[in-house]
Amino acid sequence: MKELSLIALMFFGFYFQILAQETQEIFIIMEQMPRFPGCEELQTLREKNKCSERKFKEYINENLEYPEEAIKNKTEGKVVVRFVVTDKGFIKDAKILRDIGDGCGEAAKKVILSMNNMEQKWIPGSQGGRKINAYYTIPVSFKLTRKIIKKYKENRAKSH
Repeated sequence: MKELSLIALMFFGFYFQILAQETQEIFIIMEQMPRFPGCEELQTLREKNKCSERKFKEYINENLEYPEEAIKNKTEGKVVVRFVVTDKGFIKDAKILRDIGDGCGEAAKKVILSMNNMEQKWIPGSQGGRKINAYYTIPVSFKLTRKIIKKYKENRAKSH
């Protein structure tokens, strides 16, 4: 009977070890936040963080597609998206926390997930000297500019 109990204990211990590896913790607070790539050549952590923020905003602004419905309805505002930066630098589990409607939330989520197609991956967050999975939350602004409206009107004229 003792042998059977020992075998069962060993099995469940092994099972829980595998389960723990598959369900990695996602950190909200950590020693080092994840960073958008392209700034690792800089010397100080402060310089790297500042550069990373700037490049991340540039990426969003260059790749965000303003939804046609939002342009028609003159929808503006901020969408808030939370996502996970994995310990390998990939983006996953993007979730819209605040939406302004007319497709803006989905457009913000799409541009966030498109970062997985970049050649360079994110620099993962770290805790206790090891790379971790970390939540990252960002507001994505939708502001109608003359350039966006002009492009929209040109596209409508071509389709008619």
